[in-house]
Amino acid sequence: MTTLFISDLHLDAERPQITELFGRFLREEARGADALYILGDLFEAWVGDDDPSETGAFVADELRAVADAGTPVSFIHGNRDFLLGDSYARRAGMAILPDPSVILLYGRPTLLMHGDTLCTDDLAYQQFRSQTRNPAWQAQFLAQPLAARLAFAQQARAASKAHQSGLQSQGTMETITDVAAATVADTFTRFGIDTLIHGHTHRPAVHTIDIGGTPRERIVLGDWYEQGSVLRLNRDGHTLESLSQGSEQRGFCSAFPQPRDKHGARRSSCKGDPKGEYSELPRTSAFNDLKSLPPRSVARLPRAGRRNISPPFASTHKPEPAQPLIASPS
Repeated sequence: MTTLFISDLHLDAERPQITELFGRFLREEARGADALYILGDLFEAWVGDDDPSETGAFVADELRAVADAGTPVSFIHGNRDFLLGDSYARRAGMAILPDPSVILLYGRPTLLMHGDTLCTDDLAYQQFRSQTRNPAWQAQFLAQPLAARLAFAQQARAASKAHQSGLQSQGTMETITDVAAATVADTFTRFGIDTLIHGHTHRPAVHTIDIGGTPRERIVLGDWYEQGSVLRLNRDGHTLESLSQGSEQRGFCSAFPQPRDKHGARRSSCKGDPKGEYSELPRTSAFNDLKSLPPRSVARLPRAGRRNISPPFASTHKPEPAQPLIASPS
């Protein structure tokens, strides 16, 4: 069995094909999983549980079906849906976890976050986040008429786009909107964990970082703007894969480095690679531009439709569900 992690779906009425892709994912895969974790930005915007949107109703019904089928669903707020409340969570059958949360995942403490708090170089965003996460601000905002809240959401999206355009014109977009290396290292140290899973940056990758002589793993989930992205994890390993709307898919399969052959390539130990081969791409830093250079020890594998292949790292053992442990550093 497998635990599933997703984030940054940004669901709204303007992209119904992605909402339907999410629905198929829930019906065909999530219902058979050990647990499903949604690490923020499930919706493009959320202005209150009283918003009667068709997208919100559809998603709640689909998530409730997953929970009723026996798969626990957990949610962490993102920067777009931090106002999602207990009323909607109960309707969807999901539990809201603090950001951050440490869970016991197949016996290993694992830190879950949305990821925006790692982007500490973006001072303007961090100031906005501090303001909007204030309970007094939220209470005042939710007391406004729905129409006013929807108008604010549109203005906030426009301001966000303008902010990103400004960073792009300054040539700082790639660094400012990504995680800060020092903040990541400090997070690993403060929480005393070896594995961190987060979203927010829309830069899916598996990073191995040496901190104090100990290798730590940071797994970044992808977004769902044009296709789906899911992390599948169980006792034997994990895969970080894309879910296309058609039959063609591309997958990422993490594997420990194996000895090189005479051509300089490594042979994969990944069970999701039927040929047992991949070409390792060199990497000089855990914080490189991942759009052009995937991290070390990540195999990029072509995939046919998922119905035609066995789930990678399949296990016949059904482990205990992951349980939240703590939400603050030790």
